[in-house]
Amino acid sequence: MEQIKELFWARVKVARETGSLGRGFRYDLEDYLGSIWPEKLRPGLIPMSVGAAKLAPNGIRQHGEGKPLGLAFEHSVPLKVIGSLLLEAETQEAMMRILERYVQIVWVTKDEDIRLNQMGLRSKMPADWDRTTYARYVAAGIELNHQHYVSAQKEA
Repeated sequence: MEQIKELFWARVKVARETGSLGRGFRYDLEDYLGSIWPEKLRPGLIPMSVGAAKLAPNGIRQHGEGKPLGLAFEHSVPLKVIGSLLLEAETQEAMMRILERYVQIVWVTKDEDIRLNQMGLRSKMPADWDRTTYARYVAAGIELNHQHYVSAQKEA
C-alpha cells in the first residue's frame, strides 16, 4: 500500500507543478481510493440519505443494486473539489489528510441527486462552504441517515 501511496503522491506533485490535474486524474484518484480505503467505497458501508434508506431499508450490498431502486451514489465532496484541494497539498501527509477528511460516497435518491444538480452543486460545494464533508446535503435539505451507516459498519 505504501508503494501505491508514493505513486499517487508523484501524480499529485506533477499536477501541482503543471497547475493541472490532467486527463484521467479522476480515474487515478478512484483507483487509489479503492486500494487504500475500500470501506469508503463498499456499497454496504456507504452512508445513505433518509430517502435512500426508505427505498433500501436493508442497505445496498452490490454496486449496481441501487439503480433499480431509484438510487444514485455520489461523492459527498465532488472529485473536482478534492482535486483542487490536492493541488494545494505541499506534502504527502497533507494529501492524506485531505483524502481522509473529504472522501466519502453517499447513496441518495434520484430526486435528491436532481436537486443537487439543479442547485448547481453537481461538481462544486456551496459558496459558503465551511469545509464540512456533508455541506452540499445540508444546503440542499437532504438529511443523511448516519445510523444506517454505523449499523452497516458493525456488520462488516
